Amino acid sequence: MHVLRRARFRERASTVVTSATPPGRLDGRAAMLGAAQRVSGSMGWAAPVLSSVAWVVGQAVRRVGGCGATVAFGEAVTSIVAPGADPANVTKFVAKDGSEAFVEAVQALDGALGLARGDGARLLVVVSDGHLVGPGQLDEGARLVARLTGRGVRVLHLDVAERGTRPLAGATLVRLHTPDGVLAVISDAIRDALTGAK
Repeated sequence: MHVLRRARFRERASTVVTSATPPGRLDGRAAMLGAAQRVSGSMGWAAPVLSSVAWVVGQAVRRVGGCGATVAFGEAVTSIVAPGADPANVTKFVAKDGSEAFVEAVQALDGALGLARGDGARLLVVVSDGHLVGPGQLDEGARLVARLTGRGVRVLHLDVAERGTRPLAGATLVRLHTPDGVLAVISDAIRDALTGAK
């Protein structure tokens, strides 16, 4: 059984009713999009951004007829939106874990969506301050990102740190410090991925 199916589910916080606002006009070709969001303690202040990204990713993929999934990574990998599911509500995150399972999160999304094996538009969105301090997380994470980009996957690193962000090697860094810009950033990234799809 795949790691995404085995991932521990955390207690969800309250939800709010979603907006009907679409994430821009996008090409209708199929796309695959995975999102990995860090929920360790250093990301606590950025919880509103994490919540916005999770919903926007799900809505954006649905509107282009693609398949997406979202996981949170802290001490464990937690499935937030299952592959192909349509998130009906915004999940409010609590970021308080003491470590980060970034490698396992990327592997889970790659395995569930076939990012490295697929063709067409493929996008991985990582929301993190980039400080991967767990054993092997930084080096192995860089190798995973390089493998994905080498196979045509666009990797977007949303910088949501107040200061001291460490960019993920091989990823496109976009600075984003409030929830307000999430929709435009994700929409533009998907549009670029669709335009550049082989």
